Amino acid sequence: MRYFAVVLAFFLSVLLPFVFVAIRESVKRQRQETIKDLQAVFHLPDAAGRYDIVPSFEFVKYKYFLKRADSDFNNRDDFRMIHWLASAIPLVMVCTFVNITVISLIVKFLPVAQQDFAIVGLKQDEAIPLYIWVIVSAYAGGFIFMLRALYRAISNFDLSPLSFVGACLNLSTGIIIALIFVFGLMHISQAFKSDAQSALATGMIGAFRDSFTFGAVIIASFAVGFMPELATRNILWSSRLRNYKKDDIKVYKSFAAIPVEVIDGIDTEIRDRLADFHINAVQNLAAANPLMLFVETPYGVYQIMDWVAQAQLCCSVGPQTLVKLWDLGIRTIFDLERAALDPACKNTALLRAIGSIIMNAPENNQDENMIIADIRLRLEHPHVQRLRQLFIRVRDRLGNDSQRLPPIEDCPLVGDTKCPFVRSGIANAA
Repeated sequence: MRYFAVVLAFFLSVLLPFVFVAIRESVKRQRQETIKDLQAVFHLPDAAGRYDIVPSFEFVKYKYFLKRADSDFNNRDDFRMIHWLASAIPLVMVCTFVNITVISLIVKFLPVAQQDFAIVGLKQDEAIPLYIWVIVSAYAGGFIFMLRALYRAISNFDLSPLSFVGACLNLSTGIIIALIFVFGLMHISQAFKSDAQSALATGMIGAFRDSFTFGAVIIASFAVGFMPELATRNILWSSRLRNYKKDDIKVYKSFAAIPVEVIDGIDTEIRDRLADFHINAVQNLAAANPLMLFVETPYGVYQIMDWVAQAQLCCSVGPQTLVKLWDLGIRTIFDLERAALDPACKNTALLRAIGSIIMNAPENNQDENMIIADIRLRLEHPHVQRLRQLFIRVRDRLGNDSQRLPPIEDCPLVGDTKCPFVRSGIANAA
């Protein structure tokens, strides 16, 4: 039975990286087909060489096809199987070791358990050492964190052999820090002095079995395993080390991340989905590549472009000002651009109303030229220019007929083959 438990632990450890690599390949092929469909929109048939290239689309294509826009021969290879196997070895070794311990604990508590199942050297009636509980708890926290991290890596298509090395490092660091933290705290804490002496003398959890301290040890070990870097940083920050550079807490109070729920159309469920792509605040969404999000999420390209345009306006003026601009019909950064720079939309009263909201000053004291200069300054960011290029490309694909609805008086129901109603057969049906 001991050999069976070892084989089972090894099989479960090997299965993890194999499954994630297989899912990565499946995701890559599915998204490649989506990119091929996008190419029909963002590659014009009469393309004039490199001047017609859309950088946002080329970044997406290069990420999944491993091909550069300037050459069909200057490619890079995807990771080979030997790379995946070599990088997974440390992770498999760590997982196998802890899985053997976990299986031993599970079998130990089964009613049919026998002494022969005690792979780690424990007898059936013997108490479990405290360090075993710490290792298992830290491993549980680290394993959950690893699954989430690998899932996000697949969602962003940045899963690489280095991801498995990082997962092994995070898992091992969490277990080691948890052991040091728990036993170190038992030595130096006066509150746990009596319990610590009993446990350290026997190496068992006798004094901890039914106490609050034992529960705190399990929770602390799980938390350290789940976030080892945060635990290390907090321990160092709480220390009085002279040369350790600490964060200025007062600065954090002056800044706050704007949640993406302020964007019209995004709820908590969508926010959780976007968080898998490292979009946790409005600024992340404002700087995101809309085409990349379209390929990697289930949302429509027009919907994503609208979200990004809203996020760019929110980042520029702030959430409170954004709500006030909605009353003027300005939802996106390009609505603001048209109101200030488009002759067809430009109006002095509207411009002064916008200026009073943005600059928080009375309308009568607004200088029109200053308002236009301020808006121009907000439009010069690279991510705004990138989004503008996509808007223009989509508009060109839709054609001039989609720009405005024709006036009814200019569209007779008979004799005009240019009339959209006639072309659609509505006039004939009437």
